[in-house]
Formats: sequence, C-alpha cells, structure tokens
Amino acid sequence: MKSLVIFLTVFLLQMHVKAAPVDVLDIAPQHIFTLNGFDSNDNAQLVLTGIFPNTCYKVSETKVRVDKVNHRIDINDKAFHYNGTICMMMLVNYSKSVNLGVLSPGLYDIYVHDKTQETGKKAGSLNIAKATVMAPDDFLYAPVDDIVVDTSGANPVVTLSGIFAQSCLRMKTVRVTVETDAIVLQPIVEEDGSVCTTNEKKFVESVTIENAPKGRVLFHVRSLNGQSINKILNL
Repeated sequence: MKSLVIFLTVFLLQMHVKAAPVDVLDIAPQHIFTLNGFDSNDNAQLVLTGIFPNTCYKVSETKVRVDKVNHRIDINDKAFHYNGTICMMMLVNYSKSVNLGVLSPGLYDIYVHDKTQETGKKAGSLNIAKATVMAPDDFLYAPVDDIVVDTSGANPVVTLSGIFAQSCLRMKTVRVTVETDAIVLQPIVEEDGSVCTTNEKKFVESVTIENAPKGRVLFHVRSLNGQSINKILNL
C-alpha cells in the first residue's frame, strides 16, 4: 500500500511537470542603450531593456547577427514563457547585456526583429572608433565587481568596489562621460610605487555624477576583465 502511494505521488508530480511546458517566444525590447567609447579592440556591448506583461515571462537568450561588411547588427530577443502555472498579473522590468565581440571601425545600424518584424525595425546605431593603442584597453581598469548608486541627493553618487589582485595597485581616477541616456564610468588604476605582491586588496571608490540625464538611465562601468557592469535606474 505504501509503495502504491509513493508511485501515485511521483506519477502526479510528473503529470504536473508535463502540464507546464516552457515556450521560447520572440520579444521586442522597448529600448536599446548604445554607448560611445567602444573602439576596434573592445568587446562592444549593447544593453536591452523592456517590460514583461506578467511573472510567467523570464529572460532567455538573445540571438545576434553582425554583418561586418555592411555594418549592420540584427537583434532577435527571446523570452521563456511558462505555461500552466499561476502568473501574477504585474509588469516586470528586465534588462540584459549583449556582447557583440570585437568589431572593425565604423557606424553600425541596429535592427530589431520579432514575429511582426521579419525584416527588422531600425532601433539606433553604434559607432566603433579605431583603436589608438595595441593593448586591449586604452587604460588599465580596476577589477570592479559591484556598483551601488545612491540617488537620495541632488546628484547621483556611484560607489565602485572590488579586489585588486596585487598590493601595489591603487585607484588613479574615475573618468565620467555623461551621454543622452547613459553614464559611462572608466575606473583607471596605477601602481603606487611599492613592491608588488599577490596579496589581495579591497577597494571602494565613490564618484558624484553632475548633470545626470533624467528618466531611465544606464550606468555603464568598465572593468579589468573586459566585461562591463551595467545597471539601469530611473532618475
């Protein structure tokens, strides 16, 4: 009898799982953040943002096709949709970073596709400058792990934190570039003149942003590992 109960329980659970398939749907992001400052030795990025209609939608992959000859970028964004589950009817904001890889210099047109836009709808452009140095970056960036943005004052304050892998490094400056709907922060480091050891050293650096744009704003922070940190806030 006990074995029968266990069997029926497992069977019902399996039936429940089978009754809740997951679909992958085409979606169109509401906005694409494009950034100035990428050059031909950077991993260029776009940041997509949008709103899901309820909690049954979750972020999925983004398919990207880069036509380097015609300088065109095609975006086909996807979302998981969970069927057969109870969904809360509330709007859910989402954002995601999309890596484009290393691109040759030039102006690239960006097109977004979904099931209603097979040929794509132009959503902006991205300018890639010619690299001026052979190194991966123009500067030695700090290994930023996290950012916190304080918007309680008259001007936003961004606090960067991370861990230096060598004891002789220190923050030199944080270069700030304010764009139409984005704020780009370049945390530049230097050696402090001491003997370098492999002792880890935590760092925290805060910078005040003046003349910040209003509305939905992307905070884009470069990091040593080549991946940027992106955070979108409503200012």
